[in-house]
Amino acid sequence: MQLTDEIISSATDGIIGFIIAQYAEDFELPLLEAAMRFYLSNTYQLLQDPLTGLYWDSIPETYNLFLKEIMER
Repeated sequence: MQLTDEIISSATDGIIGFIIAQYAEDFELPLLEAAMRFYLSNTYQLLQDPLTGLYWDSIPETYNLFLKEIMER
């Protein structure tokens, strides 16, 4: 089965929602602030690029990639 843009978009939407909610909870941030930080991250850019295949990785793995990026700033 070939992955369509719609399927990839649905997968990334779920991943994004989880990461933002988890980040807000873990760091006691308002959801809007957590969302802004994630949307400005390199991890988000990688997730949006279907060629990286990041949407196929596990959600915790992607979240850890984001946390690593945040901690290195």
